[in-house]
Amino acid sequence: VERSLTTNPDGTLKLDATTVTRRNSIGYDGLGRMTYYEETIIDPQGKSTMRTVSSILYNELNQQAGYTEVTREEQGKDANNTPLFTTQTTVRTDITYNPLGQLVSYHDSIDIRPVPGNMSASKILKDVTWELAQYNDKAQLLYYKETTTEKWFEPADSQVEKYNVTTVSERT
Repeated sequence: VERSLTTNPDGTLKLDATTVTRRNSIGYDGLGRMTYYEETIIDPQGKSTMRTVSSILYNELNQQAGYTEVTREEQGKDANNTPLFTTQTTVRTDITYNPLGQLVSYHDSIDIRPVPGNMSASKILKDVTWELAQYNDKAQLLYYKETTTEKWFEPADSQVEKYNVTTVSERT
């Protein structure tokens, strides 16, 4: 449970924004490493997000090497008060580490789908490479490069790209 409280100048409660996260259905392999979990997050407005992380893989040093994450996020409700969700699938691969076990790089393939039945909405495909991470002697991140290619399709079932943009960010 994450709770954010602020007060008015007179000390009375101004905001009670509570986010509740419940993780369950945790699976482990024969070496005791987590391979699967599900979680539900309820935000302060009561909207829910369901996340399933599966196919968690490890390298020979027992460092996480990849996983698949499927997130269903509530976007509102239909006329019958039934929640409407978008779905995002992220496949993370090629996770690498330096000799100190610090993250150096990874690759994400992301597929974002609209609320079912709303085919006028966009579908987004992203390809993200995070790489070349460098750390100081206090293990603080000093530098990395992130390249993101984002393709939009509208309507969502179209095979024609509405646009295709690549962004390169370097953090120093």
